[in-house]
Amino acid sequence: MEKDMLVKARYKDAPEDDWFEVLLTEDHRMIDAKSRKEITRTDMQFMPIEGGDVIDMEDEWEDYRMERLREDLHDNALYLAKQARSYKKEE
Repeated sequence: MEKDMLVKARYKDAPEDDWFEVLLTEDHRMIDAKSRKEITRTDMQFMPIEGGDVIDMEDEWEDYRMERLREDLHDNALYLAKQARSYKKEE
Protein backbone atom coordinates (compact mmCIF):
# COMPACT_ATOMS: atom_id res chain seq x y z
CA MET A 1 0.00 0.00 0.00
CA GLU A 2 1.56 3.30 -1.03
CA LYS A 3 -0.58 5.49 1.20
CA ASP A 4 -3.40 5.28 3.69
CA MET A 5 -6.71 4.09 2.26
CA LEU A 6 -10.24 4.69 3.52
CA VAL A 7 -12.59 1.70 3.13
CA LYS A 8 -15.92 0.46 4.44
CA ALA A 9 -15.61 -2.38 6.94
CA ARG A 10 -17.77 -4.62 9.05
CA TYR A 11 -17.18 -7.42 11.50
CA LYS A 12 -18.22 -10.80 10.14
CA ASP A 13 -20.63 -11.33 13.06
CA ALA A 14 -22.32 -7.94 12.50
CA PRO A 15 -25.56 -7.41 10.53
CA GLU A 16 -25.15 -7.29 6.74
CA ASP A 17 -25.70 -3.51 6.55
CA ASP A 18 -23.55 -2.51 9.55
CA TRP A 19 -20.63 -0.95 7.63
CA PHE A 20 -18.35 1.72 9.09
CA GLU A 21 -15.31 3.56 7.74
CA VAL A 22 -11.81 2.30 8.47
CA LEU A 23 -8.48 3.80 7.55
CA LEU A 24 -5.95 1.19 6.38
CA THR A 25 -2.57 2.76 7.07
CA GLU A 26 0.68 2.42 5.21
CA ASP A 27 2.19 0.71 8.28
CA HIS A 28 -0.53 -2.00 8.13
CA ARG A 29 -2.77 -0.77 10.96
CA MET A 30 -6.54 -0.40 10.88
CA ILE A 31 -7.97 2.77 12.41
CA ASP A 32 -11.69 3.39 13.00
CA ALA A 33 -12.27 6.63 11.07
CA LYS A 34 -14.86 7.90 13.55
CA SER A 35 -13.25 7.11 16.92
CA ARG A 36 -9.62 7.13 15.66
CA LYS A 37 -8.98 3.96 17.70
CA GLU A 38 -6.86 1.15 16.32
CA ILE A 39 -8.75 -2.02 15.41
CA THR A 40 -7.05 -5.30 16.26
CA ARG A 41 -9.77 -7.80 15.34
CA THR A 42 -9.13 -9.64 12.11
CA ASP A 43 -12.60 -11.12 11.54
CA MET A 44 -13.54 -8.31 9.19
CA GLN A 45 -14.73 -7.70 5.69
CA PHE A 46 -13.74 -4.67 3.62
CA MET A 47 -15.34 -2.93 0.68
CA PRO A 48 -14.19 0.12 -1.30
CA ILE A 49 -16.00 3.35 -0.31
CA GLU A 50 -17.52 3.55 -3.81
CA GLY A 51 -18.84 -0.01 -3.45
CA GLY A 52 -17.61 -3.11 -5.19
CA ASP A 53 -16.32 -6.52 -4.22
CA VAL A 54 -16.21 -7.46 -0.54
CA ILE A 55 -12.79 -8.63 0.68
CA ASP A 56 -12.59 -11.07 3.60
CA MET A 57 -9.59 -10.13 5.73
CA GLU A 58 -9.19 -13.62 7.21
CA ASP A 59 -8.99 -15.13 3.72
CA GLU A 60 -6.50 -12.46 2.64
CA TRP A 61 -4.40 -13.04 5.76
CA GLU A 62 -4.34 -16.80 5.13
CA ASP A 63 -3.30 -16.22 1.49
CA TYR A 64 -0.54 -13.89 2.69
CA ARG A 65 0.72 -16.41 5.24
CA MET A 66 0.73 -19.20 2.65
CA GLU A 67 2.66 -17.04 0.17
CA ARG A 68 5.21 -16.15 2.85
CA LEU A 69 5.56 -19.84 3.75
CA ARG A 70 6.14 -20.72 0.08
CA GLU A 71 8.80 -18.00 -0.18
CA ASP A 72 10.51 -19.17 3.01
CA LEU A 73 10.50 -22.80 1.86
CA HIS A 74 11.90 -21.78 -1.53
CA ASP A 75 14.66 -19.73 0.13
CA ASN A 76 15.51 -22.64 2.44
CA ALA A 77 15.63 -25.05 -0.49
CA LEU A 78 18.04 -22.76 -2.34
CA TYR A 79 20.22 -22.48 0.76
CA LEU A 80 20.29 -26.27 1.26
CA ALA A 81 21.12 -26.86 -2.40
CA LYS A 82 24.00 -24.38 -2.13
CA GLN A 83 25.24 -26.10 1.03
CA ALA A 84 25.04 -29.52 -0.63
CA ARG A 85 27.12 -28.28 -3.58
CA SER A 86 29.63 -26.77 -1.15
CA TYR A 87 30.01 -30.07 0.75
CA LYS A 88 30.47 -32.05 -2.46
CA LYS A 89 33.34 -29.75 -3.48
CA GLU A 90 35.07 -30.37 -0.13
CA GLU A 91 34.96 -34.17 -0.50
